[in-house]
Amino acid sequence: MKKNMWFVLPLALVLAAYGCGKKADSNKPIDEVRVEAQKMDQAQLEKQAQAYAKEISKKTSDMQEVQNKLKGLSPQELFGDKAKDIKDQASKIATEVSALTERYNVYAEQFQKAGGDLSKIKLA
Repeated sequence: MKKNMWFVLPLALVLAAYGCGKKADSNKPIDEVRVEAQKMDQAQLEKQAQAYAKEISKKTSDMQEVQNKLKGLSPQELFGDKAKDIKDQASKIATEVSALTERYNVYAEQFQKAGGDLSKIKLA
């Protein structure tokens, strides 16, 4: 039991200090993102930029699905509530992608300044 404790305790402390993973947050104030990015080292910037790139890719895929729904509507449905709801979804996703991309660019710029290879954090 005590042997396991010596392994688990340091691991728990590391996870508490760094979190379980970096998350992309489209609602985080851009000024806060800039300050945070300036304090990060190259590896941290890479992980954060990758998290944003992954989320942007996911949202882009979601946008494609929404656009396909819109294309599948009949001409009459294009002027109805169903189309309005789909267009609202598309607008919301587009706003999120824009916010995520703005934050991604901050991390990518800092990553490049730190000597990082942009191909490692490339948007898909």
